[in-house]
Amino acid sequence: MKKLVWLVLTLLFVSGMPLLSAQNDDDEEENEDKKQRLTRTVYKWVDKNGKVHFSDTPRADAKPVIIRDAQAVDATVPQAGRDLLKPKEKPPELNLPNKFEYQKIIITSPQPDQALWSNNGIVEVKLTLQPSLRGSDYLKVSLNGEVVKERQSGTSFQLTEVIRGTHELKIQVFDKHDRLLLTESATFHVHKQSAKRPNRGNN
Repeated sequence: MKKLVWLVLTLLFVSGMPLLSAQNDDDEEENEDKKQRLTRTVYKWVDKNGKVHFSDTPRADAKPVIIRDAQAVDATVPQAGRDLLKPKEKPPELNLPNKFEYQKIIITSPQPDQALWSNNGIVEVKLTLQPSLRGSDYLKVSLNGEVVKERQSGTSFQLTEVIRGTHELKIQVFDKHDRLLLTESATFHVHKQSAKRPNRGNN
């Protein structure tokens, strides 16, 4: 009985070997065919004018270049990856209202090229806007290129600690969206009473 079972098993093993071998051969052929579909060879050469050419026909002066099949590569990219590769859409532009326009801005104090006496370093600034400054708009005030008031809401204010010399005052008007609407500048001069040589009229 044992010999019969051993014989049957031997026959089954021997008869199955050609099937396994044939299956392996089929797998190798399928892999090779798939590899050929995924890649192809083109030939690259440069002519005497320096222009680069490509062709699927080999030439003596051409170099082979292996190119992967673009469709096969794209097919392996998951949907999430393809979404990342899509060009980014531009964000919609802010639907801002049209700019409000001021007709003019006048620095009434200090007046252009005015000489001021200020021993305490305080300079009074007054502006005239046409039309008047809207509640949502603000002023940015700079003295000699340095911002001294970032968001000034009134058209009358003081500059402090202004030293002796010539100064450039710059006023910029912005709306609530931080868009520049108008700019005006003025130059003025500050004089201070010398402690060593007091004014005779004060004696």
